[in-house]
Amino acid sequence: MIAIRRYSSSLVSLIVLATGCSVEPTDAPVAPTAESLSATGAAQATSSTSLEAAQKHWRKAMSRTSLPKQGCFEATHPSTSWVQVPCVSPPDVPFLPATGRGGQTVAGGAQTVGRGTDYSSKVAGTISWAEGSFPSVSGVTSASSSDYSLQLNSNTFTGASLCSGAKTPSNCKAAEQFIYSPNRAFIQYWLLGYVNACPAGWTSSGSDCYINSTDAVSVPVQPATNLANIALTGAASSGGDSVAMSVGGTIYAYYMNSSLVNLNAHWNTAEFNIVGNGGGSQYSFNSGSSIVVQTLTDSVTPTTSAPTCTLAGITAETNNLTLVANSCCPIGGSLPGIQFMQSNASAPTAQTCPIDPVDPNWSSVGHPFDGVVAGADVGGLPLFSCRGYYHNGLHPGTTRADWTYCDIGWGTKEYAVQPYETLVPAWIDATNGSVPSNALPFGTDGSGGPTLYACRGYYGQAMQVGKVRSGLGSCRVPVSGSEIQLAKYQVLTSTLPLRTQIVSGAAPPSGAVVGGYDTDGSPLYVCQAPSSGGALAPGSARPDRTTCAIAWGGWTQYVSSYNVLFPNFKAPPPGTFFQAGYEDTGTPLGVCHASYNGTTQVGKYLTTNGTACNFAYGSVEISLASGFQVLAF
Repeated sequence: MIAIRRYSSSLVSLIVLATGCSVEPTDAPVAPTAESLSATGAAQATSSTSLEAAQKHWRKAMSRTSLPKQGCFEATHPSTSWVQVPCVSPPDVPFLPATGRGGQTVAGGAQTVGRGTDYSSKVAGTISWAEGSFPSVSGVTSASSSDYSLQLNSNTFTGASLCSGAKTPSNCKAAEQFIYSPNRAFIQYWLLGYVNACPAGWTSSGSDCYINSTDAVSVPVQPATNLANIALTGAASSGGDSVAMSVGGTIYAYYMNSSLVNLNAHWNTAEFNIVGNGGGSQYSFNSGSSIVVQTLTDSVTPTTSAPTCTLAGITAETNNLTLVANSCCPIGGSLPGIQFMQSNASAPTAQTCPIDPVDPNWSSVGHPFDGVVAGADVGGLPLFSCRGYYHNGLHPGTTRADWTYCDIGWGTKEYAVQPYETLVPAWIDATNGSVPSNALPFGTDGSGGPTLYACRGYYGQAMQVGKVRSGLGSCRVPVSGSEIQLAKYQVLTSTLPLRTQIVSGAAPPSGAVVGGYDTDGSPLYVCQAPSSGGALAPGSARPDRTTCAIAWGGWTQYVSSYNVLFPNFKAPPPGTFFQAGYEDTGTPLGVCHASYNGTTQVGKYLTTNGTACNFAYGSVEISLASGFQVLAF
């Protein structure tokens, strides 16, 4: 077990525009014999060095970066700057809603995509951003033409202020569509069941009304054979809405600084697919085509919980593919979503899910509540590990709670990079006592009993931390003296190098791993403590208390001698280090920290030409050949 570091600049270049009983333990906490708790789980998913993987990561980050003003913009990998370009006009074509048209079926009851038949991603809160893409495309050798549309559609909803002019306002619903139609991307807004004469500037379509965004962004025409390299995103805020289309390493984006139907307050479901190019038309694929569709979402209140697969859609346009039975699967993580397959091949088999996973150890939320503290700045301010793209590489660096960028060192200088991701422990969604195969063993249910794992789940206005094991049937969390059972929860995995530290009669030390938060917003640290029968149970510890709370026997037990989790930093040579990024040559980069000028700075671990820990400090890139530690298994 390595010794514990007690964690006790200015920026140069900004790269973007822009009540239970207290139980005294009979034994001291049991410390794992392995140096790192995650050593047995060292087969982690590493950062890919391929250009395709780099572009996908860059695309997800850039499409969530605000555009500087209303208008049209482009960005090309690896640049993180938006360049304004001329806009074009949206097409004067209605992309019809499916209201009242009914879904499609074919022989055998298979469901053909369109006219209300589709899989959509439904979240518990409100969506602020969504992305549709095709992580797997097979058998598409030709298609009817390039005359298709990509549609990222919202749910229909009441409450739009413009519905006040409808014949019966309570019957009026609004919807919004982010659309790619050959050579342009734009937004189309709908007032469904309006009946009366449409508002000024809106066009009538039966009893409905629609209007396009003021402009559209020009996008090169894309054949259907290139679907695997395409993604469509939409974002909604109180200040306006945006649409972006990415093709390979280029993003084409448009921002409108008004929200005509206030989607930002009502968006809870996202539907994405390739269908006909407006007017209720169909797009036809050649026989033998199979496509996996992915819809990712980010919520106004960030969550890592997986959304729900719902069999519903709002578009009347169609394609000639059918939904593959039992193929829709929810995805949890920093960007939750769904994946499903549609096909016209003979006897298609549902895809392994997820095909295109989001790395669960990195959060695109600017300051996630469970960000990994890896160092300390002047005044003891926590420093978190982060990473961002610069000069064809993905570089680890550091960020603080009061920064909006990742501070990296490169080429002897300091750079503030946006967009960026923050390092977090990986938690995987589970239900009803199930445990993922890569879960981190973190206790035992009695002496020599079954393995216990740390879990967390929502209860009231908090995310509580507790225990789970196979056969237990739920995640058991300690709340106000009781043991609460949660059927839906997340389980801590072994993909991040972690270790334990013993605490006795004291609050958790600074830098311990955060797993949840209490009703007052206080962080809840992941801890484990002994209980009756030789058990060692996962639970939670607060910074203002000197105990670990565990759920046991229907009650909450508060134990004053306990273990807490920390990121596992080791002196070099570190063995298997945690791969957090890569240089422009593809050489993997790790996470390191080092004492420097009374602080503990966080940076990137290099293995080219020997080893070093490089970090940004005081306008320059500092490089240390010794005296540092590396995040490692």
